[in-house]
Amino acid sequence: MNLTLTRRSLLFGSAALAGGLWLGPGPRLAAETAEGVRRALLVGVTEYPDLPRRNWLKGPANDVTRMREWLLTHPIVPFASENVTVLADALDFAAEPPTLTAIRTAMADLAAAAGPGDTVYLHFSGHGHQQPARFPGEIDGLDEVFMPRDTGIMRRGMTEWPNAYVDKDIKADINAIRAKGAFVWALFDCCHSATMTRNVLGGDSREVARQVDLSEVEDYAGPEAFAGTARGVAGTPRQTMLGAAATEATALDMGGLVAFYASQTIEPTFELPLPPGAEDAVQMGLFTFTVMARLAEAPTLTYRQLGEAVLQSYAAMNRRAPIPMFEGDEAALNSPVLGTGVTEYRPQWPLRRTADRAEISGGAVHGLVPGTRLMVFPDPAAGPEAALGLVEIASAASLRSVLGPLRVDEDEAAPDLPALDPASLDEGVWLRVVERVIEMDLAVAVPRSDAPEAMAVTEMLESLAADAEAPFRLQLVAPDAPADIRLDVMSRLDVAGLMLAQGDGLAPELAAAQPAEPELWLLDAGALISLHPGQVPPSLNLATNDPEAQAAWLRETMTRVYRATQLARLSLSDELTRGGQVTVEVYLKRGGLEVEPISPAAVPQVRPLDEVWVRVVNDTATAVDVHTLFIGIDFAITPSNFAERLQPGNVYDRGQFRISDETLGRERVVVALAEAEPMAPVLNLAFLGQEGVQSRGTGTTGGAAAGLRALLADVAEAPLTRGAMAMGAEAEGARGALFVYSLDVVPGG
Repeated sequence: MNLTLTRRSLLFGSAALAGGLWLGPGPRLAAETAEGVRRALLVGVTEYPDLPRRNWLKGPANDVTRMREWLLTHPIVPFASENVTVLADALDFAAEPPTLTAIRTAMADLAAAAGPGDTVYLHFSGHGHQQPARFPGEIDGLDEVFMPRDTGIMRRGMTEWPNAYVDKDIKADINAIRAKGAFVWALFDCCHSATMTRNVLGGDSREVARQVDLSEVEDYAGPEAFAGTARGVAGTPRQTMLGAAATEATALDMGGLVAFYASQTIEPTFELPLPPGAEDAVQMGLFTFTVMARLAEAPTLTYRQLGEAVLQSYAAMNRRAPIPMFEGDEAALNSPVLGTGVTEYRPQWPLRRTADRAEISGGAVHGLVPGTRLMVFPDPAAGPEAALGLVEIASAASLRSVLGPLRVDEDEAAPDLPALDPASLDEGVWLRVVERVIEMDLAVAVPRSDAPEAMAVTEMLESLAADAEAPFRLQLVAPDAPADIRLDVMSRLDVAGLMLAQGDGLAPELAAAQPAEPELWLLDAGALISLHPGQVPPSLNLATNDPEAQAAWLRETMTRVYRATQLARLSLSDELTRGGQVTVEVYLKRGGLEVEPISPAAVPQVRPLDEVWVRVVNDTATAVDVHTLFIGIDFAITPSNFAERLQPGNVYDRGQFRISDETLGRERVVVALAEAEPMAPVLNLAFLGQEGVQSRGTGTTGGAAAGLRALLADVAEAPLTRGAMAMGAEAEGARGALFVYSLDVVPGG
């Protein structure tokens, strides 16, 4: 059977988001009978009776509810319900409220029950904070704490949060489990002592920072308790909950340890309605949801690959912060998540009937959205040649989708397989994703102010959104709605006032000296804004630029942001390197000599004159094209000078970019790989650095380009329909991969 693929169904390949082929009955049985028991403790703290009511949360209860459901229904290694303990408020399946005593008792119970070969998952959702170190020797002089339900206020004269779960106790409790030979994966979805300023009036009104606010408590110990400690200074060590315990060499009789953190210590982490746009979206932690979503798409990932996928997802959401962190020694990070022991897996679901609807138990968490195409098979182990036809997703909730008949674009070549009516399908059939939809719109929140300058900016945006020739597609939304990027009008004096109000460490005399002229600010999805070096978002002074210059800046900026965002969305694909025959390494050269590897699962600090190098090894039988881009803090895209076709058996190892001293802050390196196609020129992304015009066609049908090449062309042409990418061994086309590496440029010295 040969499935005809158009540019609407551009191919990622079998390993794109699924990590391989479908899971047949043999591998599933082997996974279920593998040595060791899988256990979990899920802690979700929503209520804090001893803290002001505004510090209560909604998301943690939903975090543990969804995570429990995921563990119990894991497609490869489901947990037994008696081995999953939940501590949370007002949940029927919770053992008891999440007090400090309950948490430590549950940890001790895990240590007593654990044995060699067991896998233990620990999940902590709620508030986190810091306190002066209990013992000398901490690098930053601080202990990290997780805040159980009965945590009290650290009042003046105190050096600890009453009933807090301190990092040293967490380490001791985890090591007691590891001492039994069990592998531990600990996930912390909480802030610590976050200090980043957020434009709360110009952001998503439903997005809540998991950040303790005790500003109205008169005797709160506050900043004086942390006097003399290093907090958020560029270049200081990034303290974590488990510290060296996660990366130290593991004794032969100790189980491994991997730790995932939602943010660094100076950053907030957020909860908001998720999945975005789903009819049953619920308030939950962005970090928890993203980890679940990446695992739902590819449960066979290693911990390192999962960390990389999470950071790629944050980049695709235009999140400048928080920066999730991932720790573990090499052996632990390279282990399969939850010890699946399976390398070949493909997401597929049996058809279920509810009333007059055909449904599957996969939804938005799995990356399924309306328009996603699925192949119908008679059974879960059937090969591509047994496909019966095609259907697509009509609507999607979090963990459920309703099926509908296939819709074919009028200028799209008809697929070889027939379009099926889901109403005619039997419950015994299985459905397998063959094509996923990429949203090609950029959601832009208009300025919230009703000042004349803000209204003029909104009119310019409306004109750009209506321009059929613009090389971007804008969807304008209200200031308090979810968005990919946000625009707001305020002076630097206004920003300084926000920083002072939120305790962001700006000296009052510096705040008072800021200019009062209105500026147009380009903010990320979280509406973060600051005047600290390296954290200042792009802006345009509206007083010194006339309307023509403002319109030109806005058009150029939207082009840059659109392309950078689409590239980050495409970075969720990787069909070319998962098999290990093509390897990619990005590393820094400092002073031209010192070499430091860069991982997609980390955000390194780089300094002016550092050099970014890329090394690619091609051990396949096919030539592979390699090209890189640099995306600046202002979203400007600069292609490297080294687009090259790498022949089989060869190595590409070149310096790509030298870090400039002109800007500080978050910048990105994009590495694109594509299998060479007959008669096709070498992949060269230079066209993404030019404005171009929008394609009047669909941008996804016909033409010689295929796979990642065609998707990259769509990034530049802004097609009028949503892009799509096909998956699986059933599809044809050249494979590709795209990686985004984030860098924090800090002052030299």
